[in-house]
Amino acid sequence: MRISRRTVASLALTAAAAFLVGCSSPSGPSHAGNISAIRSNPTPELNTIGGRRADTLNRRTVSVDTNLRMFTEDFERLILIDRPSRLNMYPTTR
Repeated sequence: MRISRRTVASLALTAAAAFLVGCSSPSGPSHAGNISAIRSNPTPELNTIGGRRADTLNRRTVSVDTNLRMFTEDFERLILIDRPSRLNMYPTTR
């Protein structure tokens, strides 16, 4: 298979154009390039030491849900409806 000079030249021009353009990124956060903004808040997306705001809210949601389910079980134990009565003459099945 023979490659023509025209194909090689067009590939070379395309590669040169891609090299000159480089890897451009879209406009980033508002502090991109502003050193004072970076120094004042180097990790703007983090809410805690190792998590974002969404991670914190998810963890809090799981904790609240677990606590409410435990409260329901504790309340059932308090009003004695967590298991059948043992005062029955006949055995009860589960």
